[in-house]
Amino acid sequence: MSCKWRFSTAESIIANFPAIIKKDGRRESFSPEKVFKGLQAATQKRPISRAQLDSIVEKISNWLLHRTDSEISSQMIGQKVMSELKRLDDVAYIRFASVYRSFRDVQEFVETLEDDPVLEGIPIEDHYAESEIHRQQSEILGTEP
Repeated sequence: MSCKWRFSTAESIIANFPAIIKKDGRRESFSPEKVFKGLQAATQKRPISRAQLDSIVEKISNWLLHRTDSEISSQMIGQKVMSELKRLDDVAYIRFASVYRSFRDVQEFVETLEDDPVLEGIPIEDHYAESEIHRQQSEILGTEP
């Protein structure tokens, strides 16, 4: 043979995820990459490995694939991400929740955190000084401390 090129075909499974219904009613395809990017942002500078993030994305993807619904709300996916982050890292969970839940103000954010059963029994000083938490909440929400 004089041809030095070799061609092959590869087959892969095409996952049929349910359509994602956004808050504004738009529908879009599920993107594992988008979930991964959100997890990366929440876990930045935390002792969490890429493998742990990949595992969460895989769990959420499998959860979606095994659902019988043809559509699912983005809120349900966000809740699933938050439940996985709760098990992994308190700080990452708080970061994700602060963006995902779109709080009206710092007070609503603080009240939600205080009511969270995951954080019960964890003294606030164990994570940050109280003033530092208020500063970070203000920074996240774009308000004055």
